[in-house]
Amino acid sequence: MYYLDAFLAARPAAQCALAGMGAYATAVVPDHENTTVKTSHFRTYHTVLTTQQDFIDGYDAALGICDSIEVEYPGVGCFPYSIFYVFFEQYRNIIPVSIGLVFIAAGKNFFLFSFFPKKKKEKYKKIEI
Repeated sequence: MYYLDAFLAARPAAQCALAGMGAYATAVVPDHENTTVKTSHFRTYHTVLTTQQDFIDGYDAALGICDSIEVEYPGVGCFPYSIFYVFFEQYRNIIPVSIGLVFIAAGKNFFLFSFFPKKKKEKYKKIEI
């Protein structure tokens, strides 16, 4: 824990550009009593994303990284977050949701028209005067 505290307190400078204070001072929460880390976050980077498919692929890649972390370290929760993930997450499940809604609507119509058939209109007789 001594080295972790020293790393988190070190400011990045020309001598040591990888010092931890700039990027990780608020990212790592150490538990000094149990000599472990309670929680942390980390950063990853994408290539330049320009099209919608690039953003969707970037989100898929971030999910893949989180899945591999959760497999490697059981009991560790991981979720990707970026500002654009909120918008492109819906594209991952738009087709199953749409299919489900179509089946719900079709099932509802089938139920209504099967058990509550439309009443036949009475034909009126023409009265000639």
